[in-house]
Amino acid sequence: MPLRSRDHPGIGTTYEFESEAGDTIAVVWRVSGNVQVYLLAKDFPVPCVADLSGAEARRLGSILSGAPVKPAKEGVEITFSTLTDLHIGIRTCIVGKRLAGRRIGDLPVGVIVVAISRGGKNTASPPPEMVLQEGDLTVAVGESGVLAAFEEAVRG
Repeated sequence: MPLRSRDHPGIGTTYEFESEAGDTIAVVWRVSGNVQVYLLAKDFPVPCVADLSGAEARRLGSILSGAPVKPAKEGVEITFSTLTDLHIGIRTCIVGKRLAGRRIGDLPVGVIVVAISRGGKNTASPPPEMVLQEGDLTVAVGESGVLAAFEEAVRG
């Protein structure tokens, strides 16, 4: 069950191994940031292929590694013992068509975008002038109620 890898200039890198059951699994990390997963079952002559975005591939990796994942949304909520009425949340959401083309600085007040992941490149503390693109993965911090409204607007 050794892992084999091959670089494909201009395309990406393939990682491949055979399971104990004799199935072949291959993962192609493309230079675009997208991922292709191939499964060739031992007794089936046609491979199955799944095309995933980088965010989807990371989510699948989390599931396969046993990390806890919430199906509808990923995030954390913090309640401070000295500030019982303050509930701060951290959420990831993917930018939809409605907010694509808008600057971070033009977003509703009350939520801070602390990171953007775009095309396999992560930007921490993005500047207010940064323009959101459809498919960007945002990491936002804010009060839970405001954050929920922001999440709805972003996914729109």
